[in-house]
Amino acid sequence: MALNSDRRITQGPWNARYSQDLIEHLPVGLYICDRDAVVVAYNLKAAEIWGETPVKGDPEVKFCGSHRLYAGDGTYLPHDQTPMVQVLATGEPALNVDVIVERRDGSRRNVIANVTPLFDEGGDQIGFVNCVQDVTFLRQREEERVQMISDRFQAQKMEIVGQLTTGIAHDFNNMLTAVTGSASLAEHYLKNDKPDHAKKHLANALRASQTASAMTARLMAFSRRHKLGSEVINVNPLITSLIELARGSLGSKVLYKTDLASNLWLTKVDPHQLESAVFNLMVNARDAMPAGGTISIRTSNVDVSEQMAAKGSLLVTGQSCVRIQVSDTGTGMPVALIERIFEPFFTTKKEGKGTGLGLTMVYGYVLQAGGCLTVESQEGHGTTFSLFMPRDVLPEVDAVI
Repeated sequence: MALNSDRRITQGPWNARYSQDLIEHLPVGLYICDRDAVVVAYNLKAAEIWGETPVKGDPEVKFCGSHRLYAGDGTYLPHDQTPMVQVLATGEPALNVDVIVERRDGSRRNVIANVTPLFDEGGDQIGFVNCVQDVTFLRQREEERVQMISDRFQAQKMEIVGQLTTGIAHDFNNMLTAVTGSASLAEHYLKNDKPDHAKKHLANALRASQTASAMTARLMAFSRRHKLGSEVINVNPLITSLIELARGSLGSKVLYKTDLASNLWLTKVDPHQLESAVFNLMVNARDAMPAGGTISIRTSNVDVSEQMAAKGSLLVTGQSCVRIQVSDTGTGMPVALIERIFEPFFTTKKEGKGTGLGLTMVYGYVLQAGGCLTVESQEGHGTTFSLFMPRDVLPEVDAVI
């Protein structure tokens, strides 16, 4: 390849006119500098990128029209760190270099530069050729896309915050209904001189308030920022207590059945978290029965079979567990819905009627406690949630409850 003073770049037997037209109208900038870095040839696109038409062969016009260069991140590149100087110094090409060209008027263009050294027949370096692609428009489009994604993420985040706030307010309202309902009944019995009855309902009000305060702990446990308590308990008294609480807070359309194993094994859990989890399942069962129905709670000792292990990925065949089952006679769920019910913020309830985090938090707590949660449902035939909590090996006398 020869360097000509008339800006033409020719090689061998090429037709000079053809090669000049081809290079002049390339969609990328192309220019050549000699061994002193003086610009001796360039095409129209190069001049467009520079924002001016330099005087060819001018010793004052070197590299790329004496413009300042910056790295792709906007960092200024000192003269000795520019890719053209490095190519002249090392004789090695600099390919796909992301740089910013600053024009004399201060405007900038984002370019991708490919600087290739040129050698004569004797192997001596005689200059370099730089092929420059203007990607300013592409960079702008990318920045706009990133901004659009950021704006969309911010909008989604605010929507989630709104859902969470509204849902938590609804859940707290449910808890407060239990508190106020029990307190109202206690007041009624006190007025009728029945202190024993009033005492029982005051205890329910206290328990409901404790359940409400545990909601924050459930959220923190879900985010793995809350350390779980640990007590060895018999689950049956906890279930009995929850049934009493539910009778005063989940409405009169719901009937309750229990089948609690008389010789139930002990399990090591956080009682407040387990209580919140079971109560959450009971609330979901109530919501699945808009016309009323029956909530059944069953406890049992199980040694996990292969069939059970297949349903719960964290269950191990032969593992000894305490199983707590919460069943309803409600509408049931299709398979597609069952696959999503533990997803954060997924809910089938109307807007403002839930956070979409209830089952997610139950699932997160059970996993954090070393257990497993499974669900079986059929449209029109109700739903059963099964909590598998690892059996504790301590003797029964150590139980707190």
